[in-house]
Amino acid sequence: MGKSITVTANDKGEYWLDVEVAGQKKKAIIDTGFTGTGGGGEVTVNKDNWDKIKDKLKNKQKSGKSQDYQGNEITPEHGKGTVKVTGLDTEVEKTILFSGAKDDLVGANFLHNLKDVTITWNLSDKKMTFTKADKPEEEPKDKQRRLDADLADNVAFYENAKPWIGEKYQGRYVVIAHGELVSVDDTYDQAIARSRDFESAGFATLVYRAGDELTFPESKFGVRTTDT
Repeated sequence: MGKSITVTANDKGEYWLDVEVAGQKKKAIIDTGFTGTGGGGEVTVNKDNWDKIKDKLKNKQKSGKSQDYQGNEITPEHGKGTVKVTGLDTEVEKTILFSGAKDDLVGANFLHNLKDVTITWNLSDKKMTFTKADKPEEEPKDKQRRLDADLADNVAFYENAKPWIGEKYQGRYVVIAHGELVSVDDTYDQAIARSRDFESAGFATLVYRAGDELTFPESKFGVRTTDT
């Protein structure tokens, strides 16, 4: 049947979902349209959490002046990053916004991108249930070919991006997955914990210290992989 989680609304009608946004674990309100949150429809984080994750995002941009929920003038920002629903082992890359909201929010545009996930909303019981279907078992040979191809994308990204990664994150630990930078951590253990999140979902990862040079021998399928 797959994994399932159930979220129950509080007295205010708010559904709080445990998520991991760009490596930061937090609770976010599901922007159902009934909460009056004014969410952006994807993933929105408050100022404190934006400051913690903004260096991990790509394609960061700013927009015109606006106001936060207290009426203070701000400059909204956004960038691309990964968002994971705790307990479902499903991860999505979405636009993450800082727009002055009080709370962290996940909107319908994000929920629509949860692959192989069915959402059942029981209004009378005030419950939302998220169920992820089991994946069919892969043949070992097919799985290895997919992982090699995945790792090849990671290696290609490393070779293209290592100059600016080394300059910007010198000495910190970098995690590459999906052929892109997904995490930058201060310790090796933090980076390994982050990489295991991806590996548990069936993805190959590349972990190294920014500024180090890596070598990649040929694998049996002709794709370069990391030395062990």
